Formats: sequence, structure tokens, C-alpha cells
Amino acid sequence: MSACSAYALLVEDSGAGLTHLVYGGLYGLRFRTLENEKPWSLENSHQWGESYLSLASDRDLRYGD
Repeated sequence: MSACSAYALLVEDSGAGLTHLVYGGLYGLRFRTLENEKPWSLENSHQWGESYLSLASDRDLRYGD
């Protein structure tokens, strides 16, 4: 599995007003804890995926270089 970019888009949510929709490539978003330095793997039980995130505030976003 190779890394790809994630994107954030401001969208309207019927229940929450405006929200930041964060989404990734074909396989969605992948996560791991900060302590986990093992290579990315779908078999690693300490890594997980989500199809998207909905964040209420842009303070929750961190943009890469």
C-alpha cells in the first residue's frame, strides 16, 4: 500500500451546520498511534482505517508540508 494525499473540504451538514470533510484515496484514511513506528500494513491490528472524517473546527486539521 502506498501513501496518498488526504484532502479537507468545507461542506454543509444538515445537523451540524458547516463541517470539514476529510477524505483520502481509494482506500480512505489510515491511522496509527504516534508510538507505532511499524510500516503501514492492513494486517497490523494497531492501525485502522476510516472512509472519511467529519471535523467541526479547522483547529482539528493539521496540514503537511
